[in-house]
Amino acid sequence: QQEYLAANYRVISPDELADHLELDTPLPDRAVLLTFDDGYTSVFRHAYPVLKEIGHRAMMFVPTDYVGGGILPHDRVVPGKDRVLSYEDLDSMRDVFEIGSHGRSHRILTRLEPHEIESEVVESKLSLERHLGTSIRAFAYPNGGFGDFNEATEEVVRRAGYQFCFTGIA
Repeated sequence: QQEYLAANYRVISPDELADHLELDTPLPDRAVLLTFDDGYTSVFRHAYPVLKEIGHRAMMFVPTDYVGGGILPHDRVVPGKDRVLSYEDLDSMRDVFEIGSHGRSHRILTRLEPHEIESEVVESKLSLERHLGTSIRAFAYPNGGFGDFNEATEEVVRRAGYQFCFTGIA
C-alpha cells in the first residue's frame, strides 16, 4: 500500500498540512495525509517500520486513558492481543508519527455532559504534552462520524488550543 501511495500520490507530512491550513500554502496534486487512530501496538510492529523505510510521515491519535496497554471498549467485543502503546513507545516513533489526541476515554463527545467534553479534550492534550514533552496540535474526534461532533465540541477543541482536528467524514 505504501509503495502504491508513493508511486501514485504525494504523502504529505503534518507540517505540510499545518502550513496549508495556517499559511494557505498550496498542497501538491494528489496529496494524502496518513492517519492512524487509537495508538495500537500493531502500528508499532507493522506500520512504523514500513513508513520509516519508505519515508512517509503520519499522524497517530491516542486515547490517553488507555496508554500503556489498555484495551479500548470497542475492542472488548472481539478480544485480541492489540493494546494501546505506552508513552515510551509513542515517543520512540516520533521520527515518523506526530502524536495527536483522541480524547481520554474514546467516548463520543456529543453524548457527554459539557464538563466531561472539556475533560476529554483538555486533559488528554495536557497528558500527552506532559509525557511526550512536546505540544499537541491535533485532535481526532472519537468515531468521527456525523453526529459525533457539533458546534459545542468544536468550540471546546478550539479553546483547548488545538490547531486542527479530524473527523472520519470524507
